[in-house]
Amino acid sequence: MMKPSNSENDSLDRCAYRGQGIVGRTTRLAAGPVLCAMLALAVGSGPRSALGGELEPNDTFATATVTGLVGLGKVTIDDAFLGNGDWPNRDVDLYSFEISPETLLPVFLTLEVVSDDENLDAFLRLFAADGSELANNDDRGANDTHPLIETYLLSQGVHYVAVSSTGNPFYDPEMGDSGMPGTTGNYSLTIATEQATVPVSPFEPNDSVETGTDMGSNSFEVIGEFIGDGAHGRRDIDVYITQITGPALVHVEVRTASIGSVLDPIVRIRWCAGSIDEPTFGDGCLFGVADDATNGTTDSIVSVGLPGDLPLDTVFITVSGAGNPKYNPTIPGSGDIGAVGFYDLIVIVTPFDGTGANEPNDSISTATPVILSSPNDQFLFEGFLGDGPYAPYRGDRDYFALHLPTTGAVAVTIDTEAVGGGLDPVLAVYDKTGIRILAKDNDQGSLDATITFPVNCLDDDDETDAFLLVMGSKQRFPNDPHVPFSYNTVLEKHKVGDGPGTIGPYSLSISIVEQCGDEPDDTMSLATDTGIEGTGVYVCGGGVVGDGILCGDPASDVDMWLVEAEAAPATLRVRIPCRDSFPAPGIRVFDAEGLELAASFQPFDPDDPVVVEIQLDVAGTYFVGVAYDGNTGYDPSKECSSTNTTSPIPYDIIITVEQTLVDNTGSIPGGSDAPVGRGKVSELFATRLSDAANTIDVLDPMTGDVTASFPAPEPIFSGAEAITSDGDALYYMGIGRYPNLYRLNPSTGDVLGEYILWSGSGFYSDAAVMGNELFVTDYMDRAVHVFDLTEETNA
Repeated sequence: MMKPSNSENDSLDRCAYRGQGIVGRTTRLAAGPVLCAMLALAVGSGPRSALGGELEPNDTFATATVTGLVGLGKVTIDDAFLGNGDWPNRDVDLYSFEISPETLLPVFLTLEVVSDDENLDAFLRLFAADGSELANNDDRGANDTHPLIETYLLSQGVHYVAVSSTGNPFYDPEMGDSGMPGTTGNYSLTIATEQATVPVSPFEPNDSVETGTDMGSNSFEVIGEFIGDGAHGRRDIDVYITQITGPALVHVEVRTASIGSVLDPIVRIRWCAGSIDEPTFGDGCLFGVADDATNGTTDSIVSVGLPGDLPLDTVFITVSGAGNPKYNPTIPGSGDIGAVGFYDLIVIVTPFDGTGANEPNDSISTATPVILSSPNDQFLFEGFLGDGPYAPYRGDRDYFALHLPTTGAVAVTIDTEAVGGGLDPVLAVYDKTGIRILAKDNDQGSLDATITFPVNCLDDDDETDAFLLVMGSKQRFPNDPHVPFSYNTVLEKHKVGDGPGTIGPYSLSISIVEQCGDEPDDTMSLATDTGIEGTGVYVCGGGVVGDGILCGDPASDVDMWLVEAEAAPATLRVRIPCRDSFPAPGIRVFDAEGLELAASFQPFDPDDPVVVEIQLDVAGTYFVGVAYDGNTGYDPSKECSSTNTTSPIPYDIIITVEQTLVDNTGSIPGGSDAPVGRGKVSELFATRLSDAANTIDVLDPMTGDVTASFPAPEPIFSGAEAITSDGDALYYMGIGRYPNLYRLNPSTGDVLGEYILWSGSGFYSDAAVMGNELFVTDYMDRAVHVFDLTEETNA
C-alpha cells in the first residue's frame, strides 16, 4: 500500500489525556503507563487508559478510553468486550489516540478488530476531533467479517476509534444508548500509525474547473497523484482538462488496486463546468461516471463516446474519493468527506473515423442505403451515435434504408459492449410511410441488442422496403421520422441519467436469415427445433403450407416446430403477423403427448394476424403446428392424417416463450415480515377529471373529504396516468409515451425530482410503491417494470 517510509514508535510510554467534556483540548503527559492509569482512575467517569484493558463506560467521545498512542506506533487492546456497558446490546466502545504536532503528514493508519467469538459481528468507525466521521468498515472481505480500516490521516490532534455491532452502525457517539440493538462478544483492537510517503504533485491546486490542469488534446496519464493533498483535505478533488473536438471514444481508468493504494475513487467525465447537484440525475453535462470496477477492485473504469461539434470542446475529467459524490466543481472544497489516497490516471482518446455512407442520416429522408438480395448477403457498418449535426444535444440518430429480397427474415444485431463507449442502443423498424412497426431495447443483462422481422410483412416493390433506426436509450422516439430531431420539447426535459440520449460507437450487422420450410416437418418426431430452451424468440420468414413432400399431396402438408419450456409457469405466444393470401394458415399448440392445448384459425377480419397465447403450467416439450385453415383435425403424431384442398399458403411466424411473473408472496399479515413503505401513508391522492382543473387533491382516507389541494406538475388532460405515495413522497406519472415521473412533496406539491421512465413499450397505465420499489404497469408489453427508488435509477 502506498504508505511506507520511516516507520517508528513515537513515545509509546506516554499517554494522552483529555479532560472530560472539553472537546479538542489535549494535555500530553511525559509519564509512564502507571501514572496514566492512576490519572484516568482519578477522574471517575472521564477518559481512561486502555493499558489495563477496555474500561467501561466508554460509549461517547467524552468517556473514550485513552489508548496512550501518540504520534507513530502501535497499540493493541486485548480482552475487550462489546456488551458489558450500561446498555449491553447497544454497547459502543470508543478509544482515543493522538497525532502529535511534530508528526509529518500524512500518517498511514491501520485499524483492525479480531474476534474468535462467533456471536460478535463487529463494525468500525473512525472520527476526527470535531466528531466528523472519516471512515467506516463492516467486513474486510466476502469471507471475513472482521472489520478493517486502512486510510491516511491528514491532520494532527485527537482521533477516535469506535467499535460497535454491525447491527448498530449509526449510533450518535455524543450520546450513549443512541443506536440499535446488536450482537455482543469478545474482541481485540489494534491501532497502528506509520509515516506515509509524502505526496508531491505538480498539479495542485487543481480543485476546481478554474484551476484544473490542462492536459492538452491527446491521450495522457498521471502517476502517483493523491486525493487529499490539496488545501481541502478529504474534500479534495483533482480536475484535469482536455480538448476533444470529437467524435471520439474516451477511455478513463483510475487505478488504485495495482499500486496497492487504499483510495476508493470516483471519476466523472463532463463537458461543461456547471455544478453537480445530483451527479447521476438531471446532469446534462455528464458523459460518464464510474465507481467500483466490474473486476472486483475499487478501480474506476469508464468508456464514453463524446460527440462531435460540442458547443465547447473542453472536457473535464474529475477524480474524487468515495463518500464525496456531490461536490461542486466550481467551488473548491464544496463536497463531503471522502476517501483519500494515491492513484494513477490513464486517459486514452481514440478519434472516430467513420466508414461508409454516414452523416447526415438523421431521418428516413437521408437514410444510409442497405441492399440485401439473398441469405448470403450481409451488411456490416461501424457507426457512431454522436457524430451528426445534433450531437451537442445527444439527439443524433442513424437511419438505414433497407432494400430486401421478397422472402426470408431480416436479422439485425448491434454490438456496443465489444467496442466500448457506453452506448445503450435501441433499434426500431419503420415502414416506408414512416409508421413504426417494431422496436427493441437492449437484451437482458447486455447493452447489445438484436431484432428480427420477416420480409413478407413488408411491401414487395423496387423501392425501399423498410427503415431501420439506431438511437440511444433515454432519447424519445421521433414524432416524425421524416424530419430530423423533430420532437418539439425543451431539451432539458430529456436530461435523465447520463443525458437525453446515450451516445458512442457501435458495430451493426444486417443479414437475411434462412427461410422457413425445412421439409419434412409434418409430425412431432420430425419437428423443426426452434432453439428455444427456457425463454426466447424464434422468427421465421417465407414459410409455405403446401410445399410438403412426405405425403405426395400438398394439401396434407403440416409444418411443426419444437419448443422447450424449462421452467413454469411460462407464456407461449405464436403469431402469424401478416400474410399475402386468403384463407390464412391455422395455428395449433400441443403438449409432448400430442394433446391439443390451444388453437387459432381464420380471424374475423382477414387483415388481422393469427395469434395463439397460452400459459404453460408445466415445464417440458411443446409443439406448434401450422396447416391449412380447413385442416383442423390432423394428428400431430402421424403423417398425412388429414387433407384439405387448397392452394399453397405463404406465411411468416414468430414464436415467443417468456417467463410468467407470478405473485408467490400470498397474503402476508401485519408484523415484522409485512412489506411496508418507507413512510406511513395516511392520506389518499387523486386528480380531477377536468382539463381545466390541473389539480391534485389530498383526501381523508376514512371519509373521502378533500383536505388540501395543490397544482399538478404538468397539465392533466382528464387524469394522470398514475399517482401513488409511500408516505415520504408522492409519485406522479405524466401523460404520453415514456412519460415524466415526478417525485413531489406530499404536503406542498413541490417537485423534488423529475425523471423520464424508459422501459418496455413506454405505454403505462398504473403505478404503485411498495418498500423501496416503484412498480409500473406496461399495458402494451403486458409487463410490470420495477424501479429502485433508493438508487433512483429509472432506465
